[in-house]
Amino acid sequence: MPDSSPLVKQARSWHSELCLHLDYPTSALVNADQLLQAASTLTGVRFHDIESTDGLLEGAVGIYYPDSKYILVSSALDPRYKNFVIAHEFAHLKLHNDVNLHRLTEPALIAVNNETDLTSSGPTEIPYSPEEKREREANLFARELLMPAPLLREAYLKHHLICSEIAELVGVEENLVLQQLISALLTVDTDAKDLPSSHPITGPDNHQLAAARASEPRVIVRSGPGTGKTLTLATRIQVLVDERNVPAESIAALTFSNRAANEISHRLAPVLGDRAHLPWVGTFHAFGLEILRQYGADLQIPDTPRVLGLTQAVHLLLENIDTLGLRYLATLNNPIIALADIVKCISLAKSRGVNYSDYQREAQDELAKASDEGWIKAQRSVEASLVYERYDKLLRAKGLLDFGDLILLPVTLLDERPETRSSLQSQFPYLVADEVQDVSPAVASLLSKLEGPHGSHWLVGDRHQAIYHFQGAGNGVLLDPEKQTHAAYSLRTNYRAVPQIVSVISELTTPTEQYHAIRSPMPYAGSYLVRPANELAQNETLIQLIREYCQKGYPYGSQAILCRTNREAAAIAHCLEQAGIATAHSGQLFRRREIRQLVALLQVSVGQVYAMRTAIELYEVEYVDEEMIACEAAVAASNSLAVSGDVIPGVQSGLTATIQSL
Repeated sequence: MPDSSPLVKQARSWHSELCLHLDYPTSALVNADQLLQAASTLTGVRFHDIESTDGLLEGAVGIYYPDSKYILVSSALDPRYKNFVIAHEFAHLKLHNDVNLHRLTEPALIAVNNETDLTSSGPTEIPYSPEEKREREANLFARELLMPAPLLREAYLKHHLICSEIAELVGVEENLVLQQLISALLTVDTDAKDLPSSHPITGPDNHQLAAARASEPRVIVRSGPGTGKTLTLATRIQVLVDERNVPAESIAALTFSNRAANEISHRLAPVLGDRAHLPWVGTFHAFGLEILRQYGADLQIPDTPRVLGLTQAVHLLLENIDTLGLRYLATLNNPIIALADIVKCISLAKSRGVNYSDYQREAQDELAKASDEGWIKAQRSVEASLVYERYDKLLRAKGLLDFGDLILLPVTLLDERPETRSSLQSQFPYLVADEVQDVSPAVASLLSKLEGPHGSHWLVGDRHQAIYHFQGAGNGVLLDPEKQTHAAYSLRTNYRAVPQIVSVISELTTPTEQYHAIRSPMPYAGSYLVRPANELAQNETLIQLIREYCQKGYPYGSQAILCRTNREAAAIAHCLEQAGIATAHSGQLFRRREIRQLVALLQVSVGQVYAMRTAIELYEVEYVDEEMIACEAAVAASNSLAVSGDVIPGVQSGLTATIQSL
């Protein structure tokens, strides 16, 4: 999480307050035992050890009872681990004191500590529910409370303390120090005042209020970039709760990414106050996972299923490659290439709402109609459909899910069990959905099945901002005006961009989707709307414009070219270089040498040499000799032992073994 987040600032502020209470300097790390005792004194919350089998723990390793002001911790825990658990429960006191009970189970703690930060985003990020979000927030708060990033960074870089020494000083586990140190070294402190700001929105405008107060049961809000859709969404929830007396817990606010879900939660905090945690706020996939946790027992879904990403899914197939019966899809020199493509193909099918039985029927139909030229392709489709079935059965047998399952299985569940569908419709009659331009057909189906006889469905999006078509997203049924069955509202005021940019964008939209800017104009070189006939004409136009801007006093370094894809950017950069125009093009992240070396170092440090090589193969299969890269990266990592040898125990021997094996 960025250092500028309110949560991090709150944790650091409380650390300083506790240090002042102890009469310690606020510029140095403090032993956790003393810090937590000070926290107990100032808050009146006491913490006690009890037997791990005691019913008061409810199967957890730590639990906070707000009413009695007690934190109970399992006596079986290592003292250094126990300090983190206590800090985690104090985090709940500071962050979530309006929730009745907080418990921390060990699997949840492990999952949280191995997770990425709360601001990650993307189509395949790990989803989490509001309850899981609170646990992640508590973990981040606890880490920052015990070891504020600036102090940890200084201890490591300035005072040359290694992880084991810091762990001994603070009284926490070395692994926790390593996690926090990585975060401290890879993030930069920034304050909101340092960031450029758009025109401040003091409150909802007339268009936003009209959309938020819509009375129709089915509403679609068309919201262009910078028009304040998140504010409007939060206002919608506030209107439901405050003006229409809708119970906050009967509202579900769904969006595409964890980052967007966090933004909605932050918007709700000031408008709903103590009730801000009551609406269910999270991603579409997290909501699907919540459905499976509650109702998925008949589908052989465990209570805490593990969700696989692409790499883990490929490994699952690789471990069972002898049972897949690959013939037309086999690549003997490197099977990972084919397996990665198959997994992506299965993911696309699931995003379309197609299970393996339907996929097999489609593939057989394709084969029956195939010409001689298309026969091999059709055979590959049939083979992929059979692998799909084998893959799904492996997932169920092992109690695993992939991201496609988080939507497809709930849709199947609601189709087959009307009582479950009715129960969810009653539990969440009021649904608010964000970023609907990027939902897949399967998500659109899920939203449709959640729509009940009462309440309302309020959707917001902008079809011009759809960016995930390549992953199966399709917004026609939700945002196409010709197919629209919802009452339509529009947000027309752009608060983010200057008038010149808004004017150019308006030229590309329909007359009914015009926007006006509220910010003051800024000096700029001018705008051109060009529709080149082909790629060659496009590149020639770019070269001409770039040189014209240079003549007008805008050097290359002040010009930027934005592209839809990395491939397109690489082609344009190559063309400009051929024309003698210098470019700063970094290319795909995982093709950069320093990133490959960093990935290799991190994988080698924990002994996952095979996983390292697999990751490199997945990203580099088209152009790079992965074994050469792995060897070079290991050598580079070995040369960096002045850093890594102290931080990660055993890395020297691991690197030596890796170099020899490669």
